Amino acid sequence: MAGAPVTGSHLCLYGDSLDGDFWIDHDPDRPGPVVAAGRSGHGLEFAPVIGRIIADVLARRDNPFASRFRWRPPGPRAHERARHAGS
Repeated sequence: MAGAPVTGSHLCLYGDSLDGDFWIDHDPDRPGPVVAAGRSGHGLEFAPVIGRIIADVLARRDNPFASRFRWRPPGPRAHERARHAGS
């Protein structure tokens, strides 16, 4: 394989938040925008529930999970050992 030519490549963007949790909340400094970001390596398996949380935050409805993903000051960077081995 060492001499095989590269025939293509693909860039996969990986959106981590600093603490490893989703970020779903209204922007405290601007009226209107809602931020829903930070897949943090586990977006796909949350797809069935994350849409409901985003919709509830957007509509300002109570959701038992919304507080987990609220706007927060940046804290220490979280690392998953499997992804960041040696860093």
